[in-house]
Formats: sequence, structure tokens, C-alpha cells
Amino acid sequence: MNTNLTFLEKTGCGQSTTTGLCSCGLTVKVPLQSGKNLFYNGPNLAGTGIQSCESMNQVIQKMDNLILDLRKEIVALKKNR
Repeated sequence: MNTNLTFLEKTGCGQSTTTGLCSCGLTVKVPLQSGKNLFYNGPNLAGTGIQSCESMNQVIQKMDNLILDLRKEIVALKKNR
């Protein structure tokens, strides 16, 4: 059994492919990938702490944590007005 399909079924995503455009202009089925199998390959990002070669799951978790921290700071600032 395809391991990506197993992952998708376990998480409830329910799809193993999506429709995408081919460079030839045709519509094709494209396999979905787990975020643990995709990696950020840009430079290290000091603002977020994201490092080159981190999985996209890790990258999204770091960004989510930063957004939550900012929301908390905004709420605190509004209370102190």
C-alpha cells in the first residue's frame, strides 16, 4: 500500500491526488505529499528560526507558534490602553 495514502487516510485528509497543470498544458493527477516529506531549502530565517532543510511540518509549526505569540502580545497591548 502507498505510504502517503496510508498517512492521508489516518489523518482524515481523504485524498491521495489532486488536479494540477502539466508543463504540456494538460490537466493531470498529482500525488499529494506529506509535509514531513517536503523540506524548506532556502536560507536560514532569523526572524522565525526556520532553518534550511527543515520539514514543512516543522516550518508551519514554527510560524503558527509565532502567530500565536503575536496574538497574545496584541491582546496584552489592547488591555493596557
